[in-house]
Amino acid sequence: MLVEHVPQPDLREQLRRDSQVAWSRIAAVAGELALQPGHFDLTDENLLSTCPHGVPFPDGVIDLGDLSVSGVCPSLPPPSPRCCTTPAPSPLL
Repeated sequence: MLVEHVPQPDLREQLRRDSQVAWSRIAAVAGELALQPGHFDLTDENLLSTCPHGVPFPDGVIDLGDLSVSGVCPSLPPPSPRCCTTPAPSPLL
């Protein structure tokens, strides 16, 4: 894990604990989450497109070795309006 590269022992342990809590919460509902394949690495090298009307339009994706599985975003609850306007305090500060 990347947490091993955090030089401050107290912060490293806090991050480790927080990560374990977060993953346990995800594991508790993982079977209920909708999943979908995704590429997540779309670049000029692996996106095929045409240019109708002079504007690039994606036609296909190559390099399918980068496929991964992720949660379907619409299955996540929408954020409350407050979280979008009030910055949350950082747990790392």
